[in-house]
Amino acid sequence: MPWDGLIDFFTAHINEFFETQFILRSDMSSLDLLPYYQVHRYKDFKWHQLDYIGGPKGPNERRARDMVNALDAIRPERRPHTGDTAVLTQKQYTYSIRQYIVSQLQPIPDFPSGSGYTQPKGEKVNQFALQDFLRMREAALQDGVPIIVRDSYRSPEVAAQNAVRAGNRNAVARFSAHMLGLAMDLNMSYKIGSESRKFSETSTKPMQNVVDMRESPVHKWLFLRGQQYGWYPFQQEPWHWEYNPPGFHQKFLSNLKAL
Repeated sequence: MPWDGLIDFFTAHINEFFETQFILRSDMSSLDLLPYYQVHRYKDFKWHQLDYIGGPKGPNERRARDMVNALDAIRPERRPHTGDTAVLTQKQYTYSIRQYIVSQLQPIPDFPSGSGYTQPKGEKVNQFALQDFLRMREAALQDGVPIIVRDSYRSPEVAAQNAVRAGNRNAVARFSAHMLGLAMDLNMSYKIGSESRKFSETSTKPMQNVVDMRESPVHKWLFLRGQQYGWYPFQQEPWHWEYNPPGFHQKFLSNLKAL
Protein backbone atom coordinates (compact mmCIF):
# COMPACT_ATOMS: atom_id res chain seq x y z
CA MET A 1 0.00 0.00 0.00
CA PRO A 2 1.43 3.45 -0.92
CA TRP A 3 2.43 5.67 2.02
CA ASP A 4 -0.37 8.17 1.42
CA GLY A 5 -2.88 5.35 1.31
CA LEU A 6 -1.53 3.92 4.56
CA ILE A 7 -1.90 7.29 6.29
CA ASP A 8 -5.49 7.62 5.04
CA PHE A 9 -6.25 4.07 6.23
CA PHE A 10 -5.01 4.68 9.77
CA THR A 11 -6.56 8.15 9.95
CA ALA A 12 -9.97 6.75 9.01
CA HIS A 13 -9.74 4.00 11.63
CA ILE A 14 -8.54 6.39 14.35
CA ASN A 15 -11.41 8.78 13.60
CA GLU A 16 -13.87 5.89 13.69
CA PHE A 17 -12.48 4.76 17.06
CA PHE A 18 -12.92 8.20 18.63
CA GLU A 19 -16.38 8.56 17.09
CA THR A 20 -17.43 5.29 18.70
CA GLN A 21 -16.05 6.40 22.07
CA PHE A 22 -18.01 9.64 21.75
CA ILE A 23 -21.18 7.74 20.83
CA LEU A 24 -20.98 5.45 23.86
CA ARG A 25 -20.13 8.12 26.44
CA SER A 26 -23.23 8.87 28.47
CA ASP A 27 -22.12 12.41 29.33
CA MET A 28 -21.63 13.47 25.70
CA SER A 29 -24.32 14.87 23.42
CA SER A 30 -24.65 15.72 19.75
CA LEU A 31 -24.71 19.29 21.08
CA ASP A 32 -21.04 18.81 22.02
CA LEU A 33 -20.27 18.85 18.29
CA LEU A 34 -21.21 22.55 18.20
CA PRO A 35 -18.75 25.37 18.95
CA TYR A 36 -18.10 25.67 22.69
CA TYR A 37 -20.11 28.85 23.23
CA GLN A 38 -23.14 27.16 21.66
CA VAL A 39 -22.70 24.03 23.79
CA HIS A 40 -22.93 26.22 26.88
CA ARG A 41 -25.94 28.06 25.48
CA TYR A 42 -27.99 24.91 24.83
CA LYS A 43 -26.66 21.87 26.69
CA ASP A 44 -25.99 23.62 30.00
CA PHE A 45 -29.18 25.68 29.94
CA LYS A 46 -32.07 24.99 32.32
CA TRP A 47 -35.02 24.64 29.94
CA HIS A 48 -38.62 25.42 30.77
CA GLN A 49 -40.87 22.40 30.26
CA LEU A 50 -42.84 24.16 27.48
CA ASP A 51 -39.88 25.36 25.40
CA TYR A 52 -40.44 22.91 22.53
CA ILE A 53 -41.15 24.94 19.38
CA GLY A 54 -44.89 25.50 18.89
CA GLY A 55 -47.79 25.62 21.32
CA PRO A 56 -48.28 25.98 24.21
CA LYS A 57 -45.84 28.85 24.30
CA GLY A 58 -42.65 28.46 26.34
CA PRO A 59 -40.39 31.34 27.43
CA ASN A 60 -37.28 30.06 25.58
CA GLU A 61 -38.66 28.93 22.23
CA ARG A 62 -36.40 31.32 20.35
CA ARG A 63 -33.38 29.68 21.99
CA ALA A 64 -34.83 26.28 21.02
CA ARG A 65 -35.16 27.43 17.42
CA ASP A 66 -31.57 28.70 17.43
CA MET A 67 -30.43 25.30 18.71
CA VAL A 68 -32.24 23.52 15.88
CA ASN A 69 -30.65 25.83 13.31
CA ALA A 70 -27.17 25.34 14.80
CA LEU A 71 -27.51 21.54 14.61
CA ASP A 72 -28.85 21.78 11.07
CA ALA A 73 -25.73 23.67 10.05
CA ILE A 74 -23.55 20.65 10.84
CA ARG A 75 -25.96 17.85 9.84
CA PRO A 76 -28.60 19.28 7.46
CA GLU A 77 -32.08 17.85 7.22
CA ARG A 78 -33.38 16.40 3.93
CA ARG A 79 -37.12 16.31 4.44
CA PRO A 80 -38.89 13.94 2.00
CA HIS A 81 -42.34 15.56 2.21
CA THR A 82 -41.64 19.29 2.13
CA GLY A 83 -39.20 21.89 0.83
CA ASP A 84 -36.61 21.64 -1.92
CA THR A 85 -35.69 18.04 -1.05
CA ALA A 86 -39.25 16.63 -1.15
CA VAL A 87 -39.84 13.38 -3.00
CA LEU A 88 -43.61 13.92 -2.71
CA THR A 89 -45.53 16.98 -1.51
CA GLN A 90 -48.96 17.20 0.04
CA LYS A 91 -50.41 18.54 -3.24
CA GLN A 92 -49.14 15.44 -5.05
CA TYR A 93 -50.58 13.05 -2.48
CA THR A 94 -53.61 11.57 -4.25
CA TYR A 95 -55.64 8.44 -3.49
CA SER A 96 -53.81 6.45 -6.17
CA ILE A 97 -50.44 7.63 -4.83
CA ARG A 98 -51.54 6.53 -1.37
CA GLN A 99 -52.28 3.06 -2.71
CA TYR A 100 -48.87 2.99 -4.37
CA ILE A 101 -47.13 3.99 -1.15
CA VAL A 102 -48.88 1.19 0.75
CA SER A 103 -47.87 -1.33 -1.95
CA GLN A 104 -44.21 -0.37 -1.45
CA LEU A 105 -44.17 -0.97 2.31
CA GLN A 106 -42.31 -3.89 3.84
CA PRO A 107 -42.21 -5.05 7.48
CA ILE A 108 -39.14 -4.36 9.57
CA PRO A 109 -37.73 -7.77 10.56
CA ASP A 110 -36.57 -8.72 14.03
CA PHE A 111 -32.95 -8.45 15.12
CA PRO A 112 -30.71 -11.43 14.37
CA SER A 113 -31.06 -14.31 16.82
CA GLY A 114 -28.72 -13.96 19.76
CA SER A 115 -28.34 -10.19 19.48
CA GLY A 116 -30.16 -9.63 22.76
CA TYR A 117 -32.56 -7.11 21.21
CA THR A 118 -36.07 -7.32 19.80
CA GLN A 119 -37.79 -5.23 17.11
CA PRO A 120 -41.51 -4.81 17.91
CA LYS A 121 -43.74 -6.36 15.25
CA GLY A 122 -46.00 -4.46 12.90
CA GLU A 123 -43.69 -1.61 11.85
CA LYS A 124 -43.27 -1.01 8.10
CA VAL A 125 -41.25 1.31 5.88
CA ASN A 126 -40.73 1.83 2.15
CA GLN A 127 -38.87 -1.09 0.58
CA PHE A 128 -35.92 1.03 -0.54
CA ALA A 129 -35.66 2.66 2.88
CA LEU A 130 -35.75 -0.79 4.49
CA GLN A 131 -32.74 -2.04 2.52
CA ASP A 132 -30.53 0.78 3.77
CA PHE A 133 -32.06 0.68 7.25
CA LEU A 134 -31.07 -2.97 7.71
CA ARG A 135 -27.50 -2.23 6.58
CA MET A 136 -27.42 0.68 9.01
CA ARG A 137 -28.89 -1.35 11.88
CA GLU A 138 -26.26 -4.04 11.37
CA ALA A 139 -23.42 -1.49 11.36
CA ALA A 140 -24.74 0.18 14.53
CA LEU A 141 -25.13 -3.17 16.26
CA GLN A 142 -21.47 -3.93 15.56
CA ASP A 143 -20.71 -0.80 17.60
CA GLY A 144 -23.01 -2.06 20.36
CA VAL A 145 -25.84 0.36 19.53
CA PRO A 146 -29.34 -1.10 18.99
CA ILE A 147 -31.62 0.83 16.60
CA ILE A 148 -35.18 -0.11 17.62
CA VAL A 149 -38.10 1.37 15.67
CA ARG A 150 -41.17 2.21 17.77
CA ASP A 151 -43.22 3.95 15.04
CA SER A 152 -42.89 4.07 11.25
CA TYR A 153 -45.62 4.18 8.56
CA ARG A 154 -48.83 6.00 9.51
CA SER A 155 -52.03 6.14 7.55
CA PRO A 156 -53.54 9.58 6.89
CA GLU A 157 -56.32 8.80 9.37
CA VAL A 158 -53.88 8.01 12.17
CA ALA A 159 -51.78 11.07 11.29
CA ALA A 160 -54.84 13.33 11.54
CA GLN A 161 -55.86 11.84 14.89
CA ASN A 162 -52.35 12.26 16.29
CA ALA A 163 -52.19 15.89 15.09
CA VAL A 164 -55.47 16.76 16.79
CA ARG A 165 -54.43 15.05 20.00
CA ALA A 166 -51.00 16.76 20.06
CA GLY A 167 -52.34 20.24 19.34
CA ASN A 168 -48.93 21.31 17.99
CA ARG A 169 -48.28 21.12 14.25
CA ASN A 170 -44.54 21.33 14.92
CA ALA A 171 -44.74 18.11 16.95
CA VAL A 172 -47.23 16.07 14.90
CA ALA A 173 -48.01 17.07 11.31
CA ARG A 174 -51.15 16.12 9.39
CA PHE A 175 -48.94 15.36 6.38
CA SER A 176 -45.59 13.89 7.30
CA ALA A 177 -42.82 11.61 6.08
CA HIS A 178 -44.45 8.85 8.14
CA MET A 179 -47.30 8.79 5.59
CA LEU A 180 -44.77 8.14 2.81
CA GLY A 181 -43.17 5.22 4.65
CA LEU A 182 -39.97 7.25 4.84
CA ALA A 183 -39.77 8.08 8.54
CA MET A 184 -39.16 6.22 11.76
CA ASP A 185 -39.33 7.12 15.44
CA LEU A 186 -36.66 5.32 17.47
CA ASN A 187 -36.25 4.32 21.09
CA MET A 188 -33.85 6.73 22.74
CA SER A 189 -33.84 4.75 26.00
CA TYR A 190 -31.08 2.17 25.98
CA LYS A 191 -29.20 -0.54 27.83
CA ILE A 192 -25.70 -1.08 26.47
CA GLY A 193 -23.43 -3.19 28.65
CA SER A 194 -23.58 -1.77 32.17
CA GLU A 195 -24.91 1.59 30.95
CA SER A 196 -28.64 2.28 30.75
CA ARG A 197 -30.94 5.26 30.67
CA LYS A 198 -34.65 5.89 30.38
CA PHE A 199 -36.26 8.78 28.52
CA SER A 200 -39.89 9.76 28.08
CA GLU A 201 -40.07 8.44 24.50
CA THR A 202 -41.29 10.65 21.61
CA SER A 203 -42.52 13.27 24.07
CA THR A 204 -42.03 17.01 23.53
CA LYS A 205 -42.55 17.80 27.22
CA PRO A 206 -40.61 18.53 29.27
CA MET A 207 -38.16 20.23 26.94
CA GLN A 208 -35.23 19.11 29.10
CA ASN A 209 -36.12 15.51 28.19
CA VAL A 210 -35.91 16.39 24.47
CA VAL A 211 -32.50 18.02 24.92
CA ASP A 212 -31.19 15.15 27.06
CA MET A 213 -32.18 12.62 24.40
CA ARG A 214 -29.27 13.93 22.34
CA GLU A 215 -27.01 12.06 24.78
CA SER A 216 -28.51 8.72 23.73
CA PRO A 217 -25.99 6.53 21.83
CA VAL A 218 -28.78 5.79 19.35
CA HIS A 219 -29.21 9.45 18.49
CA LYS A 220 -25.47 10.15 18.36
CA TRP A 221 -24.76 7.13 16.14
CA LEU A 222 -27.35 8.25 13.60
CA PHE A 223 -26.32 11.89 13.84
CA LEU A 224 -22.76 10.97 12.87
CA ARG A 225 -23.34 8.05 10.51
CA GLY A 226 -26.98 7.89 9.40
CA GLN A 227 -26.33 10.03 6.33
CA GLN A 228 -24.10 7.26 4.92
CA TYR A 229 -27.23 5.12 4.69
CA GLY A 230 -29.63 7.79 3.44
CA TRP A 231 -31.17 8.63 6.83
CA TYR A 232 -31.36 12.24 8.01
CA PRO A 233 -32.50 13.96 11.22
CA PHE A 234 -35.50 16.07 11.99
CA GLN A 235 -33.64 18.38 14.34
CA GLN A 236 -36.54 19.22 16.62
CA GLU A 237 -37.05 15.55 17.51
CA PRO A 238 -33.94 13.50 18.37
CA TRP A 239 -35.95 10.31 17.92
CA HIS A 240 -37.28 11.08 14.42
CA TRP A 241 -35.28 10.11 11.30
CA GLU A 242 -36.18 10.35 7.62
CA TYR A 243 -34.97 8.48 4.54
CA ASN A 244 -34.16 10.70 1.59
CA PRO A 245 -30.75 10.16 -0.04
CA PRO A 246 -29.85 12.50 -2.92
CA GLY A 247 -31.62 11.52 -6.15
CA PHE A 248 -34.20 9.37 -4.35
CA HIS A 249 -37.22 11.12 -5.92
CA GLN A 250 -37.18 9.10 -9.15
CA LYS A 251 -36.41 5.83 -7.38
CA PHE A 252 -39.28 6.37 -4.95
CA LEU A 253 -41.76 6.47 -7.84
CA SER A 254 -39.96 3.94 -10.04
CA ASN A 255 -42.55 1.16 -9.58
CA LEU A 256 -45.59 3.38 -10.11
CA LYS A 257 -46.14 2.50 -13.81
CA ALA A 258 -45.79 -1.19 -13.14
CA LEU A 259 -48.47 -0.98 -10.46
